[in-house]
Amino acid sequence: GRIFIAIFGVLTAYFSGIMVRLMLVFAPVCCILSGIGVSEVVDNATVYLQNYDDWDDYINGRTDMSPPSSQGSKSSETKSSDRPSSGGRKRSRRPKSIPWEITVLMMSVMLLITSFYIFHCTWAAAEAYSSPSIILSTKNPDGSKLIVDDFRNSYQWVRMNTKPDAKILSWWDYGYQITGMANRTVLVDNNTWNTTHIAQVGKVLASNEEDAYVDLQELDVDYVLLTFGGLANFSGDDLNKFLWIIRIVSGVFPD
Repeated sequence: GRIFIAIFGVLTAYFSGIMVRLMLVFAPVCCILSGIGVSEVVDNATVYLQNYDDWDDYINGRTDMSPPSSQGSKSSETKSSDRPSSGGRKRSRRPKSIPWEITVLMMSVMLLITSFYIFHCTWAAAEAYSSPSIILSTKNPDGSKLIVDDFRNSYQWVRMNTKPDAKILSWWDYGYQITGMANRTVLVDNNTWNTTHIAQVGKVLASNEEDAYVDLQELDVDYVLLTFGGLANFSGDDLNKFLWIIRIVSGVFPD
């Protein structure tokens, strides 16, 4: 189990560093490793508090038993030289333990960190899921909130001003939204696994007008949908995605 978690953690950390969307894969193992770490810290820090009387008797030589351990933790085996002999001789060394003051401090810091993390996750989830993904919000220079409804309005315009059988070319990110809200056919969507097909769309977006027009005719496209951040300061527009578009296209069409 430990080897599996270690390999899983290293692999997911590496691939999530390459593509940020794979953070979803890294999240479970990150929670597991964090839980193990917190459990070990709490388990070792509270041994002294959980068995205060036993530790006091052991340290002061009033018992010949082995050092006590917390329930569920690994029992600490003590060498014969560390235990008092039947003749009452003192042990050569005392078992390692954490003073209760440091234990309380460590537990308080641990509780503070975990509580802050819970509140932070609640706030982040509320910010992320409190509004639809196609309705954006930003702030004006004066600090007031600006609601950007351009996506929904654009899809509404496409639905009302194009033919029902029109074909629309756009980057794959907007495929499901166009299909669901504009009720129009797209060439690629979020479920397209054919890299060549995605590269053909990227080639159109990366080509000049003359070459793109030829490709559009071959693909039988009626409209091209592009996004630009503009006033909304939307950082996920097609211009910022252009580097990824070029990478995908160059992998299929090197020329």
